[in-house]
This record gives sequence, structure tokens and C-alpha cells, in this order.
Amino acid sequence: MLIGSKCELDHKRVVSIEEGKHFAMMNGLQFMEVSAKTTQNVNQAFIRTAETIYRNIEDGVFVLPNAEGEVVVELVAD
Repeated sequence: MLIGSKCELDHKRVVSIEEGKHFAMMNGLQFMEVSAKTTQNVNQAFIRTAETIYRNIEDGVFVLPNAEGEVVVELVAD
């Protein structure tokens, strides 16, 4: 999950929403903008992250990005 913070400060934006979405897509991430000040999308960011983790665990796969690329680790049930 790639989080763009302080979205309430649009007039001080350095990275466009399109750039954030593109970077996230190119790196296999979800993208959201949040604001801790206004609480915009804060809960949704936590929920989407938890849902993704849960789905990966349910599917028996957990994806760990690293500097060399994406590493997939299979979880083995006892």
C-alpha cells in the first residue's frame, strides 16, 4: 500500500495523484491518499491493507517486496 499523506494540503502538492497511482501500479501496490488532520480515508487505508493481508494468508501466499523485486513466500500449513 502506497499512502499519499496530507491530501488536505492540495495547494502544497509535490507529487500528483496520477504520479502516485502510476508508481503504485508499477510496483504492485495499492494507492490511496489520506489526511490524518481531517481523517479522510484513514480507516479505509487500514481496512484495505488488512483485507489484502487476509486474502494473501487465505490464499496461502504472502507477498514481500524487496530491493531486487517481488519475493513470494508460500505459507505451509501444519
